[in-house]
Amino acid sequence: NQGSMQPYNTTSLDNGSFRFDSVSPGNYILLANHPAYANPGTNIQRFSVANASQLVGVSIQLNPLGTISGRVLDQSGKPAAGADAELFSAHTVRGRPELRRMQNASVSNTGAYLFKKVVPGKYYIAAASASRRVSRDPPGKQSPVDVSESGVLGMVRTFYPKATTVEDASVIDLAPGASMADADIHLQQAETFRIRGKVANL
Repeated sequence: NQGSMQPYNTTSLDNGSFRFDSVSPGNYILLANHPAYANPGTNIQRFSVANASQLVGVSIQLNPLGTISGRVLDQSGKPAAGADAELFSAHTVRGRPELRRMQNASVSNTGAYLFKKVVPGKYYIAAASASRRVSRDPPGKQSPVDVSESGVLGMVRTFYPKATTVEDASVIDLAPGASMADADIHLQQAETFRIRGKVANL
């Protein structure tokens, strides 16, 4: 009830039907949630209840969550065990893709990864090998900013299926309740550089 601190709660039946009894007159918002379904977000129902009235046919739609899975492979086609996989929501801002990280997943010894309970929508997937993680100097050792002048060929973050930039990556459009498998990522190599430094005044 809008303006009231006491909501009405009920549980739907197997066929999805629900019922609220002894509802006071007023303006209401209908919300629904379930662990296997996406939050309805702005898809909410607003209605009014008058004195001695019976309101029927009120409904709200929940979209089932999905999954995305695949394998992370190196350039020889072997599993990239220990890599990290990331799931990003896809947005376009001024004609360019903008990413928001939604989930992380570990990669098994067979190269497999799995993203569970994914809300329907458009996504990018990326993976990076374990060797790409940031390294830190031992405690007490201070390093000035240091940028290597010569690059070294190494594995870089790669977007599905085998792109080194998000502009060249493929978008995954996940339908409600869908399970997308075989979204394999083939890690790519590129010239990499070392950057070291220190955060001061902490």
